[in-house]
Amino acid sequence: MKNDAGKILFETHLHTAEVSPCGTTPAAEIPAIYKKAGYGGIIVTDHYSDYSFSMIPHSSFAKKIDYYFRIADELRVHAEKIGMRVIFGSEITLNNELWQDFLIYGEIEKPFRQTPYLYNLKQHALHRMCRENGLLMYQAHPFRQGCTLGNLTVLDGLEVYNGNNRDNNAYERSVALCDRYNLMRIAGGDFHSVPSQGRAGIYLPDTVRTGAQLTEALNTGQAALYIKGY
Repeated sequence: MKNDAGKILFETHLHTAEVSPCGTTPAAEIPAIYKKAGYGGIIVTDHYSDYSFSMIPHSSFAKKIDYYFRIADELRVHAEKIGMRVIFGSEITLNNELWQDFLIYGEIEKPFRQTPYLYNLKQHALHRMCRENGLLMYQAHPFRQGCTLGNLTVLDGLEVYNGNNRDNNAYERSVALCDRYNLMRIAGGDFHSVPSQGRAGIYLPDTVRTGAQLTEALNTGQAALYIKGY
């Protein structure tokens, strides 16, 4: 799906059954579901947490992170077969914070392999790692019940709309915080299973195909929010 400016619709928040314990749709099936929903791209953001990694059937961290990216690559291969594009991202849950989830965008694979156990970092340390590697860090579903707000001075943005957030005022409250703290905005469907596809995302320039191009588009204000029904 393209908007009037010729931009392509991307899902920004999506989980596979193989990596995310909350996901129920296999990676191989997801691209066709999203193509039918009118999307041209997917940013796969499987859970990266102490709990989710404990469920990956490997003993060493190196093998777990291999598996993490192998599933994302499997999704990419199936997407490319039907003319879609896939960018790797992540949703990190920190052990040292009170249920705060952070969406990470950019060229994540190399720094994720070089710095294991990112879920043991504090928020400021995770943000510093992102800055050092050209990544962007957004808090996911900041007003979901049970979640707490992170330190808004060490964030790049907020997921102002989340397709699985049941709080009707979350969007307005999130936008107000972005305005107050000069944070960037993103919308995501938070896909786990059918029929939750197609609820939100962002329109990006047709040139965006890599994590580096994604962060450039976000940093330069080239992304437009898509929220179904708005």
